Amino acid sequence: MDHKQSTLETKIETVEDASQQVETEDTTSPVAASHIVAPKKRSRLLWFILGGIVLLALFAAIAYLLVARPWQQQTKSADTTASSVATVDLSTAQTVVNEAKKNLTGAVLSSTKLDGSGATAADGTPVYALPLQQVTSSGFAAVPAEGVGIGYSSSATVANSNYQAFEKFFADNHFSLKTTDKQISPVFVSASVSSVNYAVYASDDVACAIWHADASKIVADRHVASVGCANESDYESVASNLKVLAAAYKQSSDGKDSVTIGMPTDYSATGFNGVAVPQVDGVQLASEGSAATTKAYYYKQSGAKDWKFVGKADGTPACTLFSDDTLKQLFKDVKCS
Repeated sequence: MDHKQSTLETKIETVEDASQQVETEDTTSPVAASHIVAPKKRSRLLWFILGGIVLLALFAAIAYLLVARPWQQQTKSADTTASSVATVDLSTAQTVVNEAKKNLTGAVLSSTKLDGSGATAADGTPVYALPLQQVTSSGFAAVPAEGVGIGYSSSATVANSNYQAFEKFFADNHFSLKTTDKQISPVFVSASVSSVNYAVYASDDVACAIWHADASKIVADRHVASVGCANESDYESVASNLKVLAAAYKQSSDGKDSVTIGMPTDYSATGFNGVAVPQVDGVQLASEGSAATTKAYYYKQSGAKDWKFVGKADGTPACTLFSDDTLKQLFKDVKCS
């Protein structure tokens, strides 16, 4: 009995030893080894993956700095510039002059005489001219009630450069060019200067004249580049007052189909009103300045609606123009010969 038990225990131990040997052999077999990674190899693979991620992030950052960011800044700058251009106010004569005069060179002329024709310096140099506008369908044009402008005194070369800057400004801001011939003189300005270039531009709100004048007869080597502007509404107020003069002129024997009337000088006498105005007969606005300026005289009885055309003269009027006592009294301050 004891021998059998001892033999059985021996067999059991033998089986267990064999089982342990099999397990040891399986874990070291090629099949088992293929599913196991050594700790050192696993660590190297992890560092390789992390290094690749870092390099990709670095390349992405460099690409952003070199390509994406400059493009975004350029786009933002372009948007800002476009927004700035869009917000420039060019709806009034003053704002147009303020913008047009930027970055010009030369000495700014000081104006001492201002009227609807423009401005003049103390020595007689025209500072700027204001354009004419036909604001009614009755066939006459007028100067504005008021206007603004600026003129730069310089050499001929600098004045030409300033004039070109004016041209570019009005073209860039989509003003319409109203003249067909640049080398003409504006109406109702000093005859002591000659015109090098002249043009009129207009929008729905503002009319402007740019001018390069040779004023070397007044000051040696002086050239003037200028811009003068007026609001469209300022022409309407003048035209409403001057239309009675235009009607009287057209009904006279000297009357023309079209006329341009400047700023009137008032005269008065007991019971009568009179005016003297610079006037251009038959002028076409497309060729402004193509006709000679004359001085025309009108009068009416105080309180009456209709005016009468007296006559006109290129220079000093003949005293016979004021033929009766009423006209002599009314225009007694006008020098005649």
